[in-house]
Amino acid sequence: MTDIYIETTIPSFYYTSRTDIQSVARKEWTHEWWNKYASLY
Repeated sequence: MTDIYIETTIPSFYYTSRTDIQSVARKEWTHEWWNKYASLY
């Protein structure tokens, strides 16, 4: 099994309530990544 390190910005992006375009995009990308890869870890 491989150890992974999750940068604290990842949960921050996942749960952000910010509404600016960049924050919304990061939130969407983070959700997509977790939906696709979380089961591998």
